[in-house]
Amino acid sequence: MKRYRFGIVVAATVALATAAVHAATVIIEPDAYANVIAGGPGAKLFTLRPNAAGNGIAYQQVLAVPGGAWTPTGSKVFGHAVLSHGEVAYHWDNMNGAWGCLTSGSCSDFKVLGAYFKEPLSTVRILTTMRGEQAMDPVDLWAFNSSGQRILRCRTNGIDQGILNSGVLPPPVEVDSGNVCGKVIQKKNCSGDPGNCDYVVEMRVQRRVGDIAFVWFGGPLWDNTHANVDALSYTAY
Repeated sequence: MKRYRFGIVVAATVALATAAVHAATVIIEPDAYANVIAGGPGAKLFTLRPNAAGNGIAYQQVLAVPGGAWTPTGSKVFGHAVLSHGEVAYHWDNMNGAWGCLTSGSCSDFKVLGAYFKEPLSTVRILTTMRGEQAMDPVDLWAFNSSGQRILRCRTNGIDQGILNSGVLPPPVEVDSGNVCGKVIQKKNCSGDPGNCDYVVEMRVQRRVGDIAFVWFGGPLWDNTHANVDALSYTAY
């Protein structure tokens, strides 16, 4: 069992799919699954939550769950088991809490989508939807290398009054560099203000040198207003 930095055992390195990813893009679409989404060629998916002791990460199943009229493709999105009152099966919350749990063993509540890869990747993309005034908080896609270091953070900012007035959602950007890391690919289901719409956004983490060993997705904050994933794709060098 391989251990990454900080001594955290990353369960995704155990029993990964044996099929390798060779310079082809693999797309994981929840509509192709009846219930559990284990992963794809060379990849394993997990719901990350705090463990029972509150000092580490527990790796649970990822599910295909119903979305809504906002869903970009098909009718299902990535989801998790609902373990408490008020949880929404397709909301992914508190990346900052998961980060604290990974780095220090100080674990608040969180539920984060994780994808772990058998071979180093060059690019990972997700498709998410920012749902107008229901999506006031940002959503993040983080990439980590095989040493467990966080190397990239792609963020789509939440919907504010300026976006509601203008009807224009800026593209996602890297938190540390400010570089664009994706694009808004569709705007639909508008009502009221010009910008009170569903914005379908492609977010991307990409490395020209080095490796992407695993990624996390969710809202950086606890109880994020609307962090969802409709599809995930990945490409090797």
